[in-house]
This record gives sequence, C-alpha cells and structure tokens, in this order.
Amino acid sequence: TRRALLLAAAAAGVSRSSVADVSVADRVAQDMALRAAELRQDVAYPPALLGDWRCRREVSRVDGEVSEATTVWKALGGAGDLRRPEQFAVRFIATPDTRRRACVLDRGFEYSQRSGLPPAAVTWSGDAPDRLSARMTTREAIDIEVLTRDVRPFSPDPPYGFGFTEKLRIRLQREGEPTEITATLSRQLAPASDGAIEGSETLATFRSIYVSGSRVAAPSS
Repeated sequence: TRRALLLAAAAAGVSRSSVADVSVADRVAQDMALRAAELRQDVAYPPALLGDWRCRREVSRVDGEVSEATTVWKALGGAGDLRRPEQFAVRFIATPDTRRRACVLDRGFEYSQRSGLPPAAVTWSGDAPDRLSARMTTREAIDIEVLTRDVRPFSPDPPYGFGFTEKLRIRLQREGEPTEITATLSRQLAPASDGAIEGSETLATFRSIYVSGSRVAAPSS
C-alpha cells in the first residue's frame, strides 16, 4: 500500500509540472530538486524503524591485511576482538525534514554504544550527517567523513530490501603524524519474518600508493 501511495504521489508531481504556467512549473522543479538534495543527505529508513533496536554483528571473513581491517573496524566503533560477535543498541530518529515519512540512523548514538565511549565524546548531528568525530583520549581522536553516498532503492520483490554504499575518509589522530584511510562501506538490508532486520555489510579499505608517478588507491583489506 505504501509503495502504491508513493507511486501515486510521483505521478501527480509529473502531471503538475506540465502546467503551462511557467512560474508554477519552475516552483515545482525547484521543489523537486530540493527534495532530491535532501534525499541524498542521509540514508532514509522506513518510519516503522523509529526507536531503539538491538544490533548483533559478526565478522564472517577477512581478506587481505588483517591489521588494516582491524584498524578501520575499530575506527568505526568496533571494540575488543574483530572476530568476536558484537551486540549493542542502535537508535533510529525522525529525519530533520518533517515532510518525509522516514527515519535515519542516529550515528552518534550507535558509535557511542558500540565503542563504549561516553556520549559527550562523540559529535554527530542529523543536520550534518556526513561528519562524525570521536575523542578517545586527550591525544587520540577520530574523524569520519562520508565523501559519497549511493542509495539503492527498495526492491519491488520480496523481501523488499534496499542497500547503500558510502565512501569514507577516516582520519586517525594519535601521537605523531595523523593517519588517513579511505574505505567503502556497503550494506544490504531486508526485513525478516520474525520482525527483525537482517543485513550484510562489506567493508573495503584502500591505501595510497604511487604508480608511474601518480598517487592511486590500492585495496588493502
């Protein structure tokens, strides 16, 4: 039913934009462009996910350099042993755009719960979802920036899943020179029969190397 409503709304928008009144058509075009920009701001989840959930994560395979994979896993909030299952709370909050019936992942809350850091040590805002920073100690901090985001639409067939891929730039500030790592994070999510949300995640890391005098990103894990 919800998919049908969305399709109907889209069809209405198309017919409205064909009105001969140029000013009306321009306003509709501007509104559609604005909404498209808002959709790209963060990954939108169905409103049924609003609230607190319990997340269980387990690493099934590590290819390439285990040390590099572990570094990025910890930078993204992992704590303890990479190969041990994780359990932590996650929270979905209403999107800042009140016109949208959707919610977004509270990335700051998730990072705090997953890493064990106090909430005050993590900085993130739904109004600027592409930046997250965390301070571990007075000499150690992490800054995560989403450089690009590609959201794949909901599948029209069961189990009606969707996915997204984000390119991340991770800066690790420790004693000495800061370290910068590029990574891509891809998730595919779908509802399960028991009411849970099942998903798979692929995290790839890249290291900058020089080839024929040019700097390129080479996969490392």
